[in-house]
Amino acid sequence: WDLDGVTTTYQWYVGTSKVSGATAGLYRVQAKDLGKDIYVKAAGTKPGYDTGTAASNTIRAVAGDALAVISSPKITGTRAVGHTLTASPGSWAGSSTPTYTYQWLRGGAAITGATKSTYTLSVADAARQVSVRVTAHATAMADGTATSAAVVIAKLGTHTKLALVTAKIRRTAYPKATVTVGDSYGVRPTGTVRVYSGSRLVKSATLRASQNGKVTVTLPKQAVGRHAISARYLGNWQLAASRSTSATLTVVR
Repeated sequence: WDLDGVTTTYQWYVGTSKVSGATAGLYRVQAKDLGKDIYVKAAGTKPGYDTGTAASNTIRAVAGDALAVISSPKITGTRAVGHTLTASPGSWAGSSTPTYTYQWLRGGAAITGATKSTYTLSVADAARQVSVRVTAHATAMADGTATSAAVVIAKLGTHTKLALVTAKIRRTAYPKATVTVGDSYGVRPTGTVRVYSGSRLVKSATLRASQNGKVTVTLPKQAVGRHAISARYLGNWQLAASRSTSATLTVVR
């Protein structure tokens, strides 16, 4: 003011509205103010003089610096289909009371609907990398984001069975065995099946999805005697390997 001894009072405005109770020289920006124009009007009074008024320039309320991660989010829990993983949000600088939102990722891509701090693993996650992206929110601060280290989910377990088409044959005959590979989740197994006589590999076969986990193989002729015939499924990118118990093949003259 151009005079000494003037008493100044203030009134803050957001947009075109007075902010109730905001009559001090300082105003703390609120979350609801973000994106709006803020200014202050000052009134100067002195006995014997008319009241003088002046308005400041306007400024646009914007969020402060983004929240910064100090320690990254982490995932705990059993890394197998059907089990539940839990995300801890990590620690953040910039606010003592942030809130968090979550997005689980499979192979780096968002999993539809997986937006809680916990996630139950599905068949689609088997043998894949799963991580979680955490977004931290705080009043008047820009959001901060951080992604956990990925965890590798176990392959789906399988079970392999072998059944001899005929358990007793002559030495001139070719033995046959049916190998069945299954799992608990309805996935059609593909990959290689190996058949053994004792510890000796005697036949390999390719299992295709169209075979629904079952293949019949013809084995080489076996010597007269008793033979322990077993099968091993080697697994694939999604399914774990497994081995059958032995079936006894008797070869006679």
